[in-house]
Amino acid sequence: MRNLHRRSALISIWLVGVAFGFISAKETVTISEEDHHYLTTDLGVGYSSLLTNYPLVSTCSGDAGGHLQVGYEWQRRQFLLHTGLEFALLKGRTRVLPFELQTPYSESGVEMVEHFCFSDVVERQSIGQLSIPVMAGGMFQNRYYFLAGVKIGMPVYANTKTTTTLQTTLSDPTLIGELGEQGDIPAHNLWTSNEVTEASLAGRVNVQASAEVGISINGFLPSKKATKRPAPRQAGGNKKKQPLPYYFRVALFCDYGLTNALSAAEGMQRICTQKGEQSYPAVVSAPRNVQLGTLVESDARYNSLLVGVKFAALIQMNRPKIVEPPKSYLDVLITDAQTEKTIPAKILLYDRQTNRETIRDSKNGKAHIRTKVGAFDVSVSALGYLSETQHYEIARLGDNAKLQFALQPIQDTVVEVPQPVVPEKGVVVVLHNLYFSTNATTILLASEEALNDLSTMLLANPEMHIRIIGHTDDIGSEQDNLLLSLGRAEAVKQALVDRGVNDERIETEGKGETEPIAPNDTEEGRAENRRVEFIVL
Repeated sequence: MRNLHRRSALISIWLVGVAFGFISAKETVTISEEDHHYLTTDLGVGYSSLLTNYPLVSTCSGDAGGHLQVGYEWQRRQFLLHTGLEFALLKGRTRVLPFELQTPYSESGVEMVEHFCFSDVVERQSIGQLSIPVMAGGMFQNRYYFLAGVKIGMPVYANTKTTTTLQTTLSDPTLIGELGEQGDIPAHNLWTSNEVTEASLAGRVNVQASAEVGISINGFLPSKKATKRPAPRQAGGNKKKQPLPYYFRVALFCDYGLTNALSAAEGMQRICTQKGEQSYPAVVSAPRNVQLGTLVESDARYNSLLVGVKFAALIQMNRPKIVEPPKSYLDVLITDAQTEKTIPAKILLYDRQTNRETIRDSKNGKAHIRTKVGAFDVSVSALGYLSETQHYEIARLGDNAKLQFALQPIQDTVVEVPQPVVPEKGVVVVLHNLYFSTNATTILLASEEALNDLSTMLLANPEMHIRIIGHTDDIGSEQDNLLLSLGRAEAVKQALVDRGVNDERIETEGKGETEPIAPNDTEEGRAENRRVEFIVL
């Protein structure tokens, strides 16, 4: 019995060892340095037992047990710290070896001995316990985790129920001695009864060693379509907050009591019989007065054991910070080659990978333009100056580029109207400085310059045909975005027609959110995706 007691005490240590061995075989990764705060709810079920050191115990078995916990968990990188409040239901069953008590019997006038034989002695224990866990551990690969520590608990109720079969017999040593060779007279069987006693016990502070190892199951759950970010409100409105992230875990756990979990209730009458060096959980007296007690009254020690599987739900209380990706920028400086003063100019950026062109206006001779990874050509033209083209490359995000153009003035030439840069066929050009009302197709007055430049180019090249293509970000439904993008393309076409361009030279198309050129997880990226382009046919 004591060997079983020691082996059970090592279960929690074994579970922690398994956790370390299992996790160390996995390659670790580094997660965000941001602190994470979680509200947790755990439900655990499994095997429960109350192990005892009582010498007469033949077996200790258990029953179904479990716990319900509400807690708080803090994560810093790979480190975890967990605490909370837990209610646990612990049950056990102890079988006691048969024993016999006897007392003199003289009701018949003859000195006889009455024997009380207790067999099938079974005690069932039940504890309802409130505990505060204090556990620490680690998270690896953002999926596997382990926790180990202690739980300090106090039972809110505790009781036992003891049952036994009692058989009483009488024997007369004198009579047996007188009969001698004629044969012994067997003991007289008087009566057999089933005895039951129940008792409420006092609780003790129960310190438990606890360990658990588990896995996050979010990656195995069926995924739903991701909730899209809410549409931005107009000035003065509030943006709808995103829901807090939630996670689910499944784990194996073991709680083993290091201290005695039960004691006799205050004022409880001690019911036990001392026989030699052995204490029995019963007393008898003549005539047939039997009192059955609990093992706790015989100084038995109880160590709780609860092992099983648990399911945990975690809600992250602090919204995770969105880690912005590194950005790259192109700085352009345009000056007069003779005076070294900045001059207004138009800037055309050509992406060699996508064959897209972007036109920017620089009214002060300077530009700060966000760029992507790749190779680009930059052409600069200004009224009264010779155009110039330079090249730059961005190897990785976070790198920046700087170009300086010193344009040569055109001698003895008067240029009244700057000649717009005419894109080649098949080249996609983004129309910048083109503004619409929020979620509408109405073109704002700030777009006049961009529309005038495009209409001037079309009127100067009467053979040119273009297709105007509208795009949106991913806010809203796909169907609404498709209609909005087409409506904005039609609005641009109508603005060009109003400026004298033949409508048969212009086609329109709406692509909605299907062709983003930047991530939709930032406001800046979504602004880039809300664009109108044209392509020369």
